[in-house]
Amino acid sequence: MQTVPIEIARLDNFVDYPYRDEETSAYYDLFAAPSEPLSILDQSELKNNGKEKVLCNYNGKMQIVLVSQLLERKFEVLAQEPMILIKRYEIKMIPFGFETLIPFGWHCELLPRSGFKIKGLLTLPGIIDHVYSGEWKAEVLHLNPEVKYVLIQKGDRTHQMTVHETHRIDWQKKSSIDRTINRGGFGSTGVGQINGNQRHLF
Repeated sequence: MQTVPIEIARLDNFVDYPYRDEETSAYYDLFAAPSEPLSILDQSELKNNGKEKVLCNYNGKMQIVLVSQLLERKFEVLAQEPMILIKRYEIKMIPFGFETLIPFGWHCELLPRSGFKIKGLLTLPGIIDHVYSGEWKAEVLHLNPEVKYVLIQKGDRTHQMTVHETHRIDWQKKSSIDRTINRGGFGSTGVGQINGNQRHLF
C-alpha cells in the first residue's frame, strides 16, 4: 500500500487528527471541531422548545432525545463548550480544526458517513487538493423530519476521507462520438435484463 506524505497542523491542541480503525481501511474518520459555544439566541430557542426532539451525542452515542432531557444534563455545557446547532432543512459548515499541505498530484475526498445518512443527515462531499492549505471544513444538511434540531459537538465523527492520485485528462476532441456503446443513463441501468431483453418489473 502506497504512503502519501501529507503535512498536517492542528489549530487547537485538543483537536483530533484524522483516524482509521484498521491499518488496511480505505478511509479516515474526521471529527468535528467547532470553536465557539452556542449563541445566546440558539440557547434561548432550545430552552423554549423543551418538547422538541434533538439528535445529538447523548451518553456517548448519537441518538434522539427531547430537548428537555438534554437541558437537564447539559445546559452548562451548551453555554460553554464549542458546538454547532443545525435546524431542520438548514446547512451548516463543520470545521475539523486542522490544516494540511497535500503534495502535488494527490487530492483528498470528503465523504458522508453511512451512519449519518441513516439518521437523516446529508454530509455533503468535497475535494481538497494541493492548492488549498486552510482549515478543513465540510457541510452538513439536516433533513431528518423526526427531529427539529441536530447538535454537533466537538469530537463527533461527521465525515470520512480518502486520498487519491490526481490524473490529468487528455481530451480527445472529435466531431461526434460513437454511440453504439451507449447503454443509457439516468436510471436506465435499473431496468432488469433477461436474455438481452428488457424486463419491466412493474
